[in-house]
Amino acid sequence: MSSNPHHYPTFEPHTPSRNEWAGPLVVACLALGLVMGWGNYELRYRVRDSQMVSRYRHDLDLVLAEDSKLGILLADPRTKIMRLDGTDVPQGPATPIRDASLAWNNDRQQGALFCSSLAPLPSGQVYQVWLIPSDGTAVPVAINNVQSGQSIYAIEPLGTVQMPVSCVLTAGAPTSALAEAGQVVAKTLVTKNS
Repeated sequence: MSSNPHHYPTFEPHTPSRNEWAGPLVVACLALGLVMGWGNYELRYRVRDSQMVSRYRHDLDLVLAEDSKLGILLADPRTKIMRLDGTDVPQGPATPIRDASLAWNNDRQQGALFCSSLAPLPSGQVYQVWLIPSDGTAVPVAINNVQSGQSIYAIEPLGTVQMPVSCVLTAGAPTSALAEAGQVVAKTLVTKNS
């Protein structure tokens, strides 16, 4: 018999090989990349949304003010909305218009142009909204003091205007005839009820 009645098995320590760690390491890297990508996506869109909110905050305050002409204009059921479609502006002082609308109240002879992409023009040039009634005689209204970041422009013609059925937005030297107007930036042919 042996002198050691209890025989205990001995275990040798297991050293993991490089291949055993490869799978979990790849999964961990992919998960980390996914989390970082999602975080970057969220951050980018939150920053963009924050910039949009700050850009329109001033305009929203203007619309919601109790004594605001614009708020009264927009609340009036007689106010008509015309959507302007941007034209291709390959050259010239104006930038392409992506989204613009004109609110016009014929009884008040007041309106507002909503456009977030009007760029300031060089000295001596202006944006003009041409209100075109059914008889076709266009009436120009200049938009003064265009500033970057501004998106609402109140317009009031110098004389009486018949109810416009379409409108055109031009950029160039001020003129009293649409045929002599500068670059056409946006136009519409359809009037919609608000």
